[in-house]
Amino acid sequence: MRILKANARHQWMVLSFWVLGAILVAVLFKVDAAHLGERAIMKITGADPVAYYANAHSLLFDFDFNLANQFGVLKPLPEWFRVVPNTGLPGSPFALGFSLVEIPFLFAGNIIASMSTGQADGYSQICIDSYFVGIICFLIIGLIFLFKLLRKIGIEAGAGLSTSDWVAYGVTLGLLPASNVGYYAFSPMSHIVAFMAVSMFFFVWWGVKDTDSLKGWLLCGLSGGFVFLCRWQAVLYLLIPIAYELHRLSSQEGDRGANLRKPWLASRATCVLTFILTILIQFVQWKIIYGNFFLVPQGDAFMEFPPRHFFHVMFSSEHGWFVWTPIVLIGVVGLVLASSKKPIVYGGLLLGVFLQVGVAGALPKHWHGYDSFGARILVCSMPVIAIGLAFLLFHVSRRMRLVFLGIGLLCSVYTMLFALQYRLDMVPHTDRLTWQELIGDKLTFNRALQRRNAFLSAQTELNSSQPQNAIRIAEAAQLNYGSDRRLLECLLKAYEVNGDSSKQMQAREQLQQLMERRIF
Repeated sequence: MRILKANARHQWMVLSFWVLGAILVAVLFKVDAAHLGERAIMKITGADPVAYYANAHSLLFDFDFNLANQFGVLKPLPEWFRVVPNTGLPGSPFALGFSLVEIPFLFAGNIIASMSTGQADGYSQICIDSYFVGIICFLIIGLIFLFKLLRKIGIEAGAGLSTSDWVAYGVTLGLLPASNVGYYAFSPMSHIVAFMAVSMFFFVWWGVKDTDSLKGWLLCGLSGGFVFLCRWQAVLYLLIPIAYELHRLSSQEGDRGANLRKPWLASRATCVLTFILTILIQFVQWKIIYGNFFLVPQGDAFMEFPPRHFFHVMFSSEHGWFVWTPIVLIGVVGLVLASSKKPIVYGGLLLGVFLQVGVAGALPKHWHGYDSFGARILVCSMPVIAIGLAFLLFHVSRRMRLVFLGIGLLCSVYTMLFALQYRLDMVPHTDRLTWQELIGDKLTFNRALQRRNAFLSAQTELNSSQPQNAIRIAEAAQLNYGSDRRLLECLLKAYEVNGDSSKQMQAREQLQQLMERRIF
């Protein structure tokens, strides 16, 4: 009876993720229609989104990797998309996996569009909407795999079925508000698919790591290859199974010859072969577009070692992983504690996380992800952070779990307010922050929102050649709600247009003082 009850609980928990997916789709369409932040969400613009969409479109409609047709319509930002001299094809420097799994959604959207509007070119808004729905589907699949993985870890740790279920469920759901996973569920980039791939890979590997199942290791190779296709640097996590196997082979507890028996060799060889076959399509694309099977598509200067921005990636107020999403720090603490008990597996996970940070820190120009909510480059590592969180909760008392629940709620509120600040442009997208932007405006969010609305009104008046009205609105906002950099920049420009050099100098000094208060 208890097992039947546990199975029923597990089933409705899985079902609830799909209900959540339906809710997120409804929220996506609602927020997009409201143009939160004065701009639409469901659109394909910029660099990364255009490249991913163009690849899916080209494979579906043209059956090739020549993106010239797609770029003629989508108009990507020029960096990295210049024509490659020796092939004559536009560059495509991003991983192919996201584009591949989006093809069915693009196909479905095009069928609906052709039946409803007659537009069957793959560029209709219905196609784009379907593409975004696909991202949420991938999120839910990733969450389900992560939930099942954490549940399995809890059972192995002796936490019991009920505790394993509830901790796994809570940690998995908690990632959405407490990290940037929820934010990027509404973004047409590869981060959520990479999150799904890593969750899927670790779920598969955790179930087969001590077996010789041919089917299981085939799936492990397939999911590992998918990790590579979705985010190349995430393939570093595949070093963990390799280290685990090497440890087993060298272990004094077992006989090395027995470990190298035929079932072991056959299963591991199947994994390696499946992995190689899965990733071949990426190398074929590189060969067709760039003329080489092996290269760094962004250019040799894209990465520099040693990673001089290693600590910036974690601690900077400019998108720092621990600063913008502090729940990550708790997850890392959990991994550290877990490493002391099972160093091969959890130590490998911890090392994998810091290798990912190192890769991001080795990007001299792109370590912060530019227009990024938090460390978007590391969204693919959130399943590993979730393992650290779950391990922590599996090994503390029920009272301490309540304490961590309270901490998690605080982290969630903080990060959700940060996401709203970011979406409404209340914090700069590519600069270090002040303490007011980082903490103060979250504690007095309504005041900060009023200041933001006043800035928009003043900027509108300034753009309409009404500097006196802009000054009146901005000065009143400064008096009632305090200053921020945008309000001071607006005042500075308005004073300049109005010819008031004295107040212009005063505003410039205030702005300079504010910028000097930016933190690391």
